[in-house]
Amino acid sequence: MSNCPCGQPTVAEACCAAVISGDEQAETCERLMRARYTAYVQRNEPFLISSWHPSTRPKTVPFDALTRWVGLKVINSQGGASHTSGEVEFIATFKHQGKAYKMHERSAFVREQGQWFYFDGTIL
Repeated sequence: MSNCPCGQPTVAEACCAAVISGDEQAETCERLMRARYTAYVQRNEPFLISSWHPSTRPKTVPFDALTRWVGLKVINSQGGASHTSGEVEFIATFKHQGKAYKMHERSAFVREQGQWFYFDGTIL
């Protein structure tokens, strides 16, 4: 078995798959962000929409058939089980038509009624 797409050294079933399926709730905003990255890899629009804060949630998530997500590096993360907001700075690597690119983003998260939601992000 291979590691989870989010980059953690564990299989997806013991990592992001549990959050994506709803079997587990993300206890930190970093765990939600990793699950969202995995959902982008899998093109799992229902999870991406449901984990997006209702006030900033789009109606759909466009996927580019020519883009393939290939790596994630978390640079900094703040926001645990006792917080109501948090941020995760990361670099996601992807290939578009065979050429490699990097997306550097600082994502903002909010926690309401014990559940983390992606709020918005700033490309760095």
